Amino acid sequence: PEGLAVLERILSQLPPTTLSIQIPYVTSNLYYPLHYSHHTPVGVTEEYAYGYFPYRSETLDFLIRQKMPEQRIIKIYKLLEPEKFVDMRALLRQTYRYWSTLDRIGPDQVFVADFLMENWRKLPLFYLFNHPSRHVFLHMANQIFRKLGCAPLSTGDAANIPCGDDTMYAIHPN
Repeated sequence: PEGLAVLERILSQLPPTTLSIQIPYVTSNLYYPLHYSHHTPVGVTEEYAYGYFPYRSETLDFLIRQKMPEQRIIKIYKLLEPEKFVDMRALLRQTYRYWSTLDRIGPDQVFVADFLMENWRKLPLFYLFNHPSRHVFLHMANQIFRKLGCAPLSTGDAANIPCGDDTMYAIHPN
């Protein structure tokens, strides 16, 4: 609350013509289809402003409770076919619908839906379900730079910026 009051005071001192850019809160469940039997709704709700936590794999938790050797658990997990447990087409449709809503915030905003839909299989776009990767941040940052009249960053430039790589959550290999 105190920090918010300070921010409000700072913003109130800006001229009315100051550029305001809206950045969407980007999440995805596509990389983690086996994490819940009652899948986390894509995005956030009033009740769960940052999604559901802890974000654990029910599948891995179940295998661990079987008291098997670690290598056996890993082998079994890698052999699982998510589409036998989850309607992946429905999850993909739900996710695409959610991503499409991100581009409906307003005119002075950062757009991400097309980028996410075109690249989610080609690039690691999320470190966690609610932590976009440097690829997503680079895409959004370059839109902001263009709006500000600045040169965009290259992929090489962005590679040297710490961006949460150390928090990468395991993605199911299938």
